[in-house]
Amino acid sequence: MRVSNARRIIGANAVSNVGNGMDSILIAKLLYDQSGSLTLFGSVLVVDYVFSALSSAYLGPWVDRLNPRRLLVANELARALLLGGLALAVACAWPLAWMLPLLYALKLGAQVFQVAMFSLVSRSVAPARMLGYSSTNASVSQAALLLGTAAVSAALMVASPVAVLGADALTFLISGCLLRSVRVHHQALSSTARASTAWGPFLRRMGARQGLLWHIGLSACNSLTIALINLTLAAVVAQRFAGNSWYMTLFDGAFAAGAMLVVFLGKTLAAQRWAAWVVAAQGLALAALGICDHAVVLTALYAAVGVCNAASVVFFTSQLQLRGDSDEKGRLFALRKMIVALLAVSSLPALVSLSAYRLSWAFYAGGMVIGLFALLMWALSRSTAYGECLYRDGVAAHQPMSQPSPTGCS
Repeated sequence: MRVSNARRIIGANAVSNVGNGMDSILIAKLLYDQSGSLTLFGSVLVVDYVFSALSSAYLGPWVDRLNPRRLLVANELARALLLGGLALAVACAWPLAWMLPLLYALKLGAQVFQVAMFSLVSRSVAPARMLGYSSTNASVSQAALLLGTAAVSAALMVASPVAVLGADALTFLISGCLLRSVRVHHQALSSTARASTAWGPFLRRMGARQGLLWHIGLSACNSLTIALINLTLAAVVAQRFAGNSWYMTLFDGAFAAGAMLVVFLGKTLAAQRWAAWVVAAQGLALAALGICDHAVVLTALYAAVGVCNAASVVFFTSQLQLRGDSDEKGRLFALRKMIVALLAVSSLPALVSLSAYRLSWAFYAGGMVIGLFALLMWALSRSTAYGECLYRDGVAAHQPMSQPSPTGCS
C-alpha cells in the first residue's frame, strides 16, 4: 500500500515529538523545586526565545537554499549523536558548564527541525489536504508529547539517566529514517536565485503585504499561551495542591487531551469565521485559571485551553502554509519565530513578576493579552484594507512574488 507524504511526515513528527517531550515537564519541575520561585524558569524561557530569534535569522535563508528533506534527515542524525554525547557526559559526571554547549546545540537542532519541516510540508502536501494534515498532525504531535512526558517519568524509575538519553536518541534516528522516505521536488538554485533567498529581497516584498504581516503577528498569541501554561504549571501545583506531582500530570494531560480533540473538531473550529472567537475563548479560559482552585474545574479549563490553542494553531499554520512561494517558506516561518520571540521576550518578564507576586494576576494578564489578539483579529478581518487578504493570498497567490497583485494580497 502506498503511504502518502502527509502520513510519513506525521509519523516522523510524532516520533520526534516523543523525544522532545521526554524532558519538558521534568525540567520545569526541577527548576521550580530548586529555586522555589518562577524567576529561574522564566529566565530560561526568555533565553530560549532570544536564542530562537537569533538562530531563525540565520536559518530562514539557509533552509530556502537547501533540500528540506535532506536537511531534516541530517539534523535528526546530528540530534541523536548530540544526545549520545550528552549521555557520555552524564555517565562521566562532567561539570554542567561542559554540558551546556551540547544542550544549546540540541536547541539549535530543534530550531532547524521546525523551520525545515515548515518548508518540507509546503512542498510535499497538496493544498487541498493542508487543513486535514494540520489538524491530524497537531493531534498526533500532542499525543506524542504526552507519551514522551509520561515515558520519561516511568523510565527514570527503572533505568539510569544515561539509558533514558539513549532511548531519546533512538527516537530521532527513527524520525530521520521516516523523513528519508518523503518524496519532495527540489530544484537546485542558480547563483542568481541563491541571492534572492537573502533577507533583503524577501523583506522588501513583505513590505507590500501588510495582510500577511498581520497574519504572522496574530499567530503569536498561541505561543504566548503555551509559554504562560509552561511558566505557571509547576507553581499552580505547588501553591494550590501542596506540590503533589500527580496534579501536574493531570493538568498537563488535560491540556494535551484537549489539543488532541482538534483532530475531530479541527475542520470546524479552524474555519476562518470562528478564528477570532476561538482565540477569545482561549483568553477567557486562561483568565478563569486564576479564579478557580478546584481540581475538576481546573482540569476542564486546561482541556479548554488545549483545544482552543490547538484549533487556533491549525488555522494559522494551515493558512500560512498556502501563502507565498515554496522557495521562501524557510524565511516566512523564521520571520514568524522572530516575531513570536520579540513578543514573548517583551511580555514574559512582566508575567514572571506578576506570577511571583500573585499567581492569579499572571492568568488575568495573560487572558487580557490573548483577548486583545482576538479583538484585533475580529476588527482586521472586517476592515476594507485587510479583510480579503488577512489570512490568504489574492489572485496572484501562485504568481512569482516579484509581481504583486493590484490588491496587495499576493
